[in-house]
Amino acid sequence: ARAAPAAEGPDAGAAAEPSLKLQEVDDMFFDVGGEDGKPAERRKLSFMATVGTGSTNGCYTITDSATVGFTVSSATGCGSGSGFPCPDCFVTSTMSQDITLTITGCSSASWLRSQTRTGVWQYTFVNPHASQTLTVTDNSGGTTFNIAPGSYTQAYCASALGTTDRLYFPSYRIPTLTVDSAITLSAGAFDMSSSSGAFSTGTGTNTLNGNTVISGSKTFATGTGTVSLNGATTVADSTAFTVGANAGSGGTTTLYGNLVVGASGNAASTTLHGAFSQSGAYTFGTGTGVVSLNGDVEVAAGMDIAMLTGTGTFTTGTGAITLNGDTT
Repeated sequence: ARAAPAAEGPDAGAAAEPSLKLQEVDDMFFDVGGEDGKPAERRKLSFMATVGTGSTNGCYTITDSATVGFTVSSATGCGSGSGFPCPDCFVTSTMSQDITLTITGCSSASWLRSQTRTGVWQYTFVNPHASQTLTVTDNSGGTTFNIAPGSYTQAYCASALGTTDRLYFPSYRIPTLTVDSAITLSAGAFDMSSSSGAFSTGTGTNTLNGNTVISGSKTFATGTGTVSLNGATTVADSTAFTVGANAGSGGTTTLYGNLVVGASGNAASTTLHGAFSQSGAYTFGTGTGVVSLNGDVEVAAGMDIAMLTGTGTFTTGTGAITLNGDTT
């Protein structure tokens, strides 16, 4: 900064009052200081802009329409009539609906000072509305960014780097994320298939509204609480169904419905490694094939053995036969 002019007049001999000296250096940078001979300090002004749709407004107000677009490479990209270059800030105001804003030609954006842009520069998008969403996209076909109600974002565009006319929004990739309240996924998929990390839920009820598939040879294990299968359950072909982890340690299996083993034309054998007991006044019937009783057979007291009428024969073995009652 330049020194203050020397004092003149009656008080010329008196010490001059310290003064604040500002010298513009670059666009928004200023040298501040010079008091008492101290070296000047460079400072940068923070962003501040008026809001509206005029050529002197620094943040352009987006109209209330489902789709809005601005060609920022045009010297008449904003405003009506003859138009004027668009600023690098856009803000919503009245919103009766969600709005999609398309920024076209940002790599060759018109500069407010009629100068050619080179390098990278920043765009700011502000959505102060309480309930509607502002979606920002570009004409490169590569990016779409949703700005939630009551929030903002900033994006960069480059004149010659990367993809032409691409808006570069903040990265979606972060090292860790801690959420204090809740996460809502309004669209898209939740995919952690490329990670070897575990997925752990809280202790509340977890509701799966779609089908659940476990891929490959991965397993499915439950806790020790009751497991309810509310729909029909099918075990895949050639796959065993086992009750109990080890022989002799299985729990009781209770079937309240009918039990069918095999099907017509698809006979299936049943093997019992323990006793067979039938309770109540129910019957036991076999098929028409031979029935082999490989152990002794007892008939309870007061019960009969009857052969229905017909031509069937009764054949004994070679051992003694004892008839304790009358024979007719």
